[in-house]
Amino acid sequence: MNEINNQNMLQVGTILHGTYKIESYLASGGFGNTYLAKNIEFDETYAIKEFFVKGVCQRDGNSTTISVSNAENTNSFEQQREKFKKEARRLRSLSNPHIVKVYDLFEENGTAYYVMDYVDGENLSARLKRTNTPLAESEVRNYLNQILDGLEAIHNEGMFHLDIKPANIMVDSHNVVKLIDFGASKQQSTIGGATMSTGISYTNGYAPSEQMAQSYDKFGPWTDFYALGATMYKLLTNQDPPSVSDLSEDETEDKHLALPMPNVSGEMKKLVVWMMQENRLKRPKNVGEIRCILQQSSIATSNNEETKAFSPYQSYANPVNNDEETVWEISQVKVVVNEDRQGGDEKKNTSNHGLKIVSVILAVGITGLIMRAIYYGGSYDDAFERNMVHGLNTIDKFVSGGIIFLVFFVPIVSVVLYYVLKKYISWNSKFLLKDGR
Repeated sequence: MNEINNQNMLQVGTILHGTYKIESYLASGGFGNTYLAKNIEFDETYAIKEFFVKGVCQRDGNSTTISVSNAENTNSFEQQREKFKKEARRLRSLSNPHIVKVYDLFEENGTAYYVMDYVDGENLSARLKRTNTPLAESEVRNYLNQILDGLEAIHNEGMFHLDIKPANIMVDSHNVVKLIDFGASKQQSTIGGATMSTGISYTNGYAPSEQMAQSYDKFGPWTDFYALGATMYKLLTNQDPPSVSDLSEDETEDKHLALPMPNVSGEMKKLVVWMMQENRLKRPKNVGEIRCILQQSSIATSNNEETKAFSPYQSYANPVNNDEETVWEISQVKVVVNEDRQGGDEKKNTSNHGLKIVSVILAVGITGLIMRAIYYGGSYDDAFERNMVHGLNTIDKFVSGGIIFLVFFVPIVSVVLYYVLKKYISWNSKFLLKDGR
């Protein structure tokens, strides 16, 4: 927690909404300040986010009321404040253990505030600074799975976090991860020329090209996945991720192909590189795709062997050994994924086709036997045999024998012939291939 020594922030002791007393300053970003506050009625601790745009908003003297520095920005500020409130309401509707819970929303001092859980723990950025060492891959995997749960809930609401980084990932005393600081997700346009330098709040190294270019129509889950990949890189190496600021959307050569990650498994390296693709079309499209890879690599790790199961990058990521590091050459993703999945379905359908035929034939035979038993009354004794067999005339015997042959022997013979022909065709195909015909 930090002391408040900035006149643009609320001072310790300030009462908000007649209920919350400011205890200290927690953090600030391009679009807001966050404070530690206490509910004076119930003695409960919360974090309170204040909508405050740097470079546009200011406080005069000791006043708690904010003003917009440029009259031309007033309308834009009011519009963004409404978006701030709208997103707070949407966050309040979410119930996920990995997203901070929003409890209250109100307007005061010429701006808006929302009250949320205060996570008593440590963010991962502070953890890295304190230990000065990378996290173990198993620990990163655990945190990643929790973050994905939170992101899935956000994305299902049509929202994007847009500022995922170690500093915005809190870990409480029970080792539970919570995503914090959704300030960037609430801003879908800039506010006047005075904030063009900040635009959508982002952190260099964790923002993909579409976010740095403020190309809002290109935002999607993949925008968050880039930041998540960069976060994983930081956690696994304790090195700052490379920036895409010098890359354009049209460049074909990707500068993220060679990411040094010593002591990290090959599958985890590939996952990080996949998520950090400069071209958004080459990144994962949804949380499910990432989970699929994590599950596969987890199974391989538990078996202590290299992962050979299908992954969306399996057929386009080719390792090239370069001294101690591994470079992954990557090409298109989408088509490969669809082709592999479709091919697997076709093989499965082909292998099941014969079993379906056999099942139908056997079903016909069994049904016929049951119907015959029902037709003849279901009993059998000497009198029945004399009356129903020996007592039959020639035509009746012929018909009865034909029925027995059709319902019992034909299915069995058909099954035998099916497998004989199947083996013959398979053997003949192999012979022709070996013979070169």
